[in-house]
Amino acid sequence: MKNLNKTLLLALTTCTVTAFGQTVTKGIKWTKQSASNITLADVNVETGDVVKSIMNIKVDNGFEYSANSFTYDQKNDLVFFMVGANGFNSISTNQMVVARASTGEVLRKLNISGSMSPFVLTDKNQMGFIGTERTSHGYGNNDDDISLKVFDLSEGKPVVSVKLPSLSFASVPAPFIGETSNNNGTKTQKDVSLSSTLFLPDRNEIIFSARDVMGIQRLFRIDLEQQTLISKLSLDFDVIDMAYDANKKSIHVLYLRPHESGEFTLEAATMNLFTREMKDVQVLRTLQKSEFPITDGSIRVNEDKIYISKNNPAGRQDLFVLNAEDNVLVSTSTSASSNDQIDFEFPVQHISSNVVTLDNLVTLFPNPATGTVTVKSDNRALVTYVLIRNDIGQVVQEVKIETGMSENTLDISTLTSGIYMVEVQTDASSPINQKLVVH
Repeated sequence: MKNLNKTLLLALTTCTVTAFGQTVTKGIKWTKQSASNITLADVNVETGDVVKSIMNIKVDNGFEYSANSFTYDQKNDLVFFMVGANGFNSISTNQMVVARASTGEVLRKLNISGSMSPFVLTDKNQMGFIGTERTSHGYGNNDDDISLKVFDLSEGKPVVSVKLPSLSFASVPAPFIGETSNNNGTKTQKDVSLSSTLFLPDRNEIIFSARDVMGIQRLFRIDLEQQTLISKLSLDFDVIDMAYDANKKSIHVLYLRPHESGEFTLEAATMNLFTREMKDVQVLRTLQKSEFPITDGSIRVNEDKIYISKNNPAGRQDLFVLNAEDNVLVSTSTSASSNDQIDFEFPVQHISSNVVTLDNLVTLFPNPATGTVTVKSDNRALVTYVLIRNDIGQVVQEVKIETGMSENTLDISTLTSGIYMVEVQTDASSPINQKLVVH
């Protein structure tokens, strides 16, 4: 749920408090032996140390804190987190807990089943997750039906549901990378990868990475407004967590890189949202086989720094601090205890009401078109990227535009006759989707 705090194209309140050289935000502290004993605290983000314990929060019997599920909404003085059976994303029982950030008072618990990789949309008073349900198809065979789901927090009613038929695995925590048992008539081991989800507020999109039924790692993009899967692009690494820089339209990624030797390296890099181009790669360390399956790890962005946490083979938390501009490593630290665990998050950012939208100010002509089409934008914004999708949502053409002009002509001679959806990205707006007819 480390999703809403990572966009910079927003009207911001002060994210953290700096005192005596410390950058402090809210966090959850728990112990491995008893994750039902959790403490809301102020946390020093440079070291991961607790600066001030606010309140011990009691959870229901049989429930434990689910790691990587903490969200901090400073504007409304709220924190959100998940608890579940054994701290795991159990299909039968999970709860979303809402509490006061300043006092730890629990305000509400929302029962949820089959949830993985939860997230909160604070501006909309909604929460969501990747949900899995077991569907029996007879003869002892069961399929995992996976969808992205969003619920209204006030009424608990579903508002978004997008089926993901290319995914099939039993409920796992997020992140998760490794093998897990999957009961499909007979018990088998299944290679699974699922990242934490990331919300892009200025685009109203959810993105996450997962391994599909063909064993290919993909980056899934989902449009919450249209309730559609925009794309599922292949990747050559397993994503753990992501953080969004809306100004640069880039994503900071924490991931595992496989090598021919059989080793994996933990790396951080900046990924272009459209091309998946990786730059400023920072290798953090090599992982050992004993560390799999991977069930922890997070990346967070706050102003000019990136904060990465990942457990090491000794069970202690390593904290890496990087420059946000170039991913250069600034410092590393390791927790003193292998028992205590800490999740912390910077406040979620709330979208400014004066974000420019150009729905009626970007035009395609001629339309219908043959051979070429011109994309024209208002002078208040310049087109930076164009994606063209066919009638089943597949990307058939992508164009990066660097002319600095308001009119750009694209070659579409390779497109067959039909109806296409064109997504136009500008330097000052959320994406604009327009229909294009090709003759």
